[in-house]
Amino acid sequence: MATDFPNSPANGATHTFGGTTYTYSTSVGAWTAASSGGGGGASVTVSETAPSSPAEGDLWFDPSVLKTFVYYNDGTANQWVQSNPTGSGGGGSAGASVTASDTAPSSPSAGDLWYKSDTNALYVYYNDGDSSQWVGVSGPAGATGAAGATGATGATGPAGATGVISNLDTWRITSDITSDAVPITTWSNAAAYTTLQPTLGTAMSHSSGLFTFPATGYWEVQFFAQWDISGNDNMNIGIQCYESDGTTLRTISQATVGDSSYLKQINLTSYLNITNVSTQKVQFYTNSISNASLEGDSTRDKTYVVFKRIAASV
Repeated sequence: MATDFPNSPANGATHTFGGTTYTYSTSVGAWTAASSGGGGGASVTVSETAPSSPAEGDLWFDPSVLKTFVYYNDGTANQWVQSNPTGSGGGGSAGASVTASDTAPSSPSAGDLWYKSDTNALYVYYNDGDSSQWVGVSGPAGATGAAGATGATGATGPAGATGVISNLDTWRITSDITSDAVPITTWSNAAAYTTLQPTLGTAMSHSSGLFTFPATGYWEVQFFAQWDISGNDNMNIGIQCYESDGTTLRTISQATVGDSSYLKQINLTSYLNITNVSTQKVQFYTNSISNASLEGDSTRDKTYVVFKRIAASV
């Protein structure tokens, strides 16, 4: 059934035919069908590859070869059949042409197809008996849909060991020790005497020779001992720590120094993995003293210990 499109339409003029409303665009020079949300007739696809799930009567325009195909069932099988062959055998006339261009062909004939390449729209040149015009058979691609919601954030991985020193604390003995002391109890925090040796982070707690750590972690513990030896002697110093059960006391490191009539310096360093601050406490000792004294001073470091938290517990 033919339809009579208005002659010399103005931009935005509309014409309804077969349930479809067409709108005239002076910028395109063609009637374009409005898109519809409902189902309906055959679809038109513009692509270099055939549609994957076509229905009978669907149109497919292949811009790579400028040909249009219709999906056709001959009673035996479905196939894409070229709808506008560009030539004929023998002396027959040529079929409708297909033009791919941003602008409409200048001298079209009824039945010609124009693929508007800048908007991916397909038009057919139609004569309704009074006038000829380009009528859209497929619109340009619709706008890109809104982005989907952001997926849920994945689970946070385990934290790595902290590599920054978070605690640093220095304690010293304030007077000489001339006999065995297990543990040594005469400790004073160096930060209490001078602002030049402040505690970094929370300080260690001390009671009756036992030091309590302010936080779990991997700790470096150093013991620096200065001796004044007045005669032949061999003295010991050591670092001891309780296991997590709070009752098993381990000697972690020990050293011996001996000579006659000399000042001597001896150092110990241990690394402790502290996982329970309530039970894992540390102490320092000296023994086997007979002709020597372990030097102490309330104003400077002679015999002293340093606590340094270097990482999280492992």
